[in-house]
Amino acid sequence: MNTYSIDYIDDLFVQYVRDPLSVSDTWRAYFEQFLITNGVAQSDGLLTGDGNGSGVVPDQMPSGSGPSTESNAAKPSPKSDVTDQMLWMARMQDRVDQLVREYRVRGHLVAQLDPLGLTRQGTAELSPESYGVTELDLSRPFEATSLANVSGGTLHEILTRLRNTYCRSIGAQFMHIDNRNIRDWLQRRMETTENRLELSHDVQRRIYTRLADASIFEEFVRRKFVGVKTFSLEGAESLIPMLDLALEK
Repeated sequence: MNTYSIDYIDDLFVQYVRDPLSVSDTWRAYFEQFLITNGVAQSDGLLTGDGNGSGVVPDQMPSGSGPSTESNAAKPSPKSDVTDQMLWMARMQDRVDQLVREYRVRGHLVAQLDPLGLTRQGTAELSPESYGVTELDLSRPFEATSLANVSGGTLHEILTRLRNTYCRSIGAQFMHIDNRNIRDWLQRRMETTENRLELSHDVQRRIYTRLADASIFEEFVRRKFVGVKTFSLEGAESLIPMLDLALEK
């Protein structure tokens, strides 16, 4: 799945709305489940395809978003209006899902890792505008399975949480992991805490003690065995408290 898949799914959904029998059984079951989940069923008459290509032809935007004039020949029916909104929401949800995935895949590319504070060049894949998302869309709430760890608010709140998780001072590159259970575990741990753990005072003292012990022991070895080849912990001191906590668990 990539950014090109969105247009393909859009076309399939339009084709399904016009005539449900024109798509494969797999895609038809998927779209039916999507409509049922969002409170719209085929029995409501929203999908009027008869197998001959005739049916409701929805617009790309929800009703009321485009210009209207008194010269319109016919006023859209309520069912057609709901269908237009469902089609628009389906397309927007596809784009939001893709945007969320891009943050998980490429968020580390814009993480603030430079100790000098130099700004890293942004990437178009993380720009909402690249997916046709407007400022108005940022204030809309979105829900989906892929957003289980960051859902519950507007798109602006969701993106803010994703930026805090993947684009601050910690970069996480984990989407290449083949084991889905491991990948989902890491994703859940990071996104629910925004990569910021609240450590108790005792845990902080324990970490500091292990770091101090490691540095003191290394200094002792250098003074005691002058001229003997040793392996320094420099740059890897944090490994000591990490192993300490890992062995305890």
